Amino acid sequence: MPLKLCPPDPKHPTWRVRGKYLGVKVERSTGAREKSIAQKLLTKWKEEIERGCYARPEDPTFASAALSYMQAGGEATYLTPLIEHFGVKLLAQITQADVDAAAVTLYPGETPATRNRQIYTPACLTLSRQMAAISR
Repeated sequence: MPLKLCPPDPKHPTWRVRGKYLGVKVERSTGAREKSIAQKLLTKWKEEIERGCYARPEDPTFASAALSYMQAGGEATYLTPLIEHFGVKLLAQITQADVDAAAVTLYPGETPATRNRQIYTPACLTLSRQMAAISR
């Protein structure tokens, strides 16, 4: 079923988008009470799906994964620069090349041991813990 706008009703006072587009299921509120604004969001979400960067509100970000890692007792010492670097980037969009670029950007001229301790290890622990939680 293609994406379509669902008008407000007594249960949902805002316009909603429902349906599937290019295999991606969407069922969420636009938060808009005006149809024109809701239509703009629908168009935006279609473009994001086409580019492969559509994010559902529940999709984990690096920041949410880091928070989860720290709440479970993980070490926070080296995570602050990584959180500032990656911020709310979706975990699914972070590649090894992104982690490598972060190491060079955040610690230029440092030794491989420093980059390993301050970038690769915390990033790996954060990402692997969150991906394990998702697969459960």
